[in-house]
Amino acid sequence: MARSLYLAAPVPRAIGGFQQHYRNIIAALEERVDVLEFGRYDAPIADDLPDNATILATAETRGAFAARLIRDYLTRGPTVFLIGHPHLLRVLAAVPRNPRHRLLLSFAGTDAWYPQDRLARSAFRLVDSANFIARYNELIFNAHNRASLPEHYTSQSIWLPVPEADEKVTPDPVPTRKQRRCVFVSRIMRSDPLKGLDTLIDAMSLLGDDWALDAVGGGDAIEDYRARAEAKGCAHRVEFHGRVSNERRASLISEADVLALPSAQEGFGIVFLEAMVRGRPCVGAASGAIPEVIPENAGELAPYGNAPRLAKALQRASDRLRSGEITPESIRAVYEERYAWRHFREGWQKYVRAFV
Repeated sequence: MARSLYLAAPVPRAIGGFQQHYRNIIAALEERVDVLEFGRYDAPIADDLPDNATILATAETRGAFAARLIRDYLTRGPTVFLIGHPHLLRVLAAVPRNPRHRLLLSFAGTDAWYPQDRLARSAFRLVDSANFIARYNELIFNAHNRASLPEHYTSQSIWLPVPEADEKVTPDPVPTRKQRRCVFVSRIMRSDPLKGLDTLIDAMSLLGDDWALDAVGGGDAIEDYRARAEAKGCAHRVEFHGRVSNERRASLISEADVLALPSAQEGFGIVFLEAMVRGRPCVGAASGAIPEVIPENAGELAPYGNAPRLAKALQRASDRLRSGEITPESIRAVYEERYAWRHFREGWQKYVRAFV
């Protein structure tokens, strides 16, 4: 008997990349997917919730979520359970394995990097397979947790795409204005100081007036970085846009010579792909999953926290684009070969059907 599909994760609400990732997974699958959502949300159901999703319930407390997931795991007919975060899997720590089911664990980013607590490790015995968005994350998780995983456990990585509608854009022409522009896209938060914006501002001061920086993203640390730009003497060339619409962000990427996210801790970096589909080279730190995401023919890497090396990487990426060594079309071809939506769809269909 074929198994039904069941996803336990925050999915339907239009609030963030985590939720979007799981909506993308549902959209990639042809089978119907029952969804148990966890969280208390004021946001409405997302417009892009796939038609093959059936919302079983929205559990507003951890207790309600645990009760429903445990009940369904013990009483449903043969099912493939896809659990969207190891913290959600913890509620099954004391539940006996149900041989009718298969259980898959999915990681949407750096949640795979950290040692898991005792309850999560106990529940790993139920896991048949885990899926990751980058091979880097897969290797770290498997190294940390091999002793807690069953003998039949397998793992796989499937790279992310941009939303399918965004693939319809065409690469933008090479910029011709004299001043070169770099765009940075990320939340700018004191709680997340490792995005590399400090190093990027320092690199701007080294590059001189031939360069300007557009920093896109909201957060409580904007004034801190504005003060840093003032201290470095480049505030007149650094503009903080705050949170902007998707359309405005796309426009700023298209107007730039290069997109930079020199972060120390990225489990993927979807913004790199947003630049690639528009034909813009990317510059990232040689840390985390970034080296896996930016191949040499789509950009440059620099050591995290090294402003002189970052400045050289920015200059080189722009020079390669303006000289024709790489072109908007060749950068877009990198996206098509590695990350296009069709690869994501085929990858998830093949992965899930091995267990259905």
